[in-house]
Amino acid sequence: MADSTYGDILDVLVGGQNSDENLIPALSKYSVVIWNNESLSDASREFIFSNASDDNIIFILSAGCFGSNLDDIVTLSGDTRTIRSWSWSSVFVREPIVLAHTSSIDDGVEILVRSVPEGYPILLRKNNVYVSLEIWNHVSTLTSTLLSHVIHPVVRLIGDKVPPMYFTSSKSSDGHHRFVVLENNAGASCKNIHVSIDTADLIGSQCDCERFLDEGGRSSHKCSFESDDDALIVLVDEIEAYGTWLLDVRCG
Repeated sequence: MADSTYGDILDVLVGGQNSDENLIPALSKYSVVIWNNESLSDASREFIFSNASDDNIIFILSAGCFGSNLDDIVTLSGDTRTIRSWSWSSVFVREPIVLAHTSSIDDGVEILVRSVPEGYPILLRKNNVYVSLEIWNHVSTLTSTLLSHVIHPVVRLIGDKVPPMYFTSSKSSDGHHRFVVLENNAGASCKNIHVSIDTADLIGSQCDCERFLDEGGRSSHKCSFESDDDALIVLVDEIEAYGTWLLDVRCG
């Protein structure tokens, strides 16, 4: 897997024609579903909107995947608009975006993002369904902001100058441990990396951290860390080029 902001928590599900029978049961296992297909079948629509009020699943749909109309949310005119800047709450960003123009927006739909100064709607939400009217052809600042808004990873690399890095984590079956693997895929060492590891879902109020020094876990030493509410902030002083760290955060 490539370096990622979120670590190894993203799966890409590829389905061909008439694949709903296999695809829909798989989607129900995810907390966030990003629909970027070229179409939205009747079965997929039914699945999304039957789960739209379920707090366990968030859906993100892009303009162009659902034709001209999306049930009880928005109708598109078929035209596109190019805008130069947008605003989300107190955030203002200068960024050119091509978006689908709307004919109508249904009652009860919240407009989260508008263009500035035109006021064109860009991001809509109804219950747990987000609809981006941006024509997705790259990862824009708006898309990244949306993903950061709905995805809350249990492991985060924090700081202003943190390099991109591969990382993944898993929780032990007894609920007391979270294991985190960090890999430096760069040809130079990375220094002074702070890793925030959530502990809220682990069993126990007293938490500690060890770093395993070999793959078999036969040798380890305590990590340098700070406690921050429901997380440990672990200091990774240096990962050598193409090196790996294995951390064990345990609570009891």
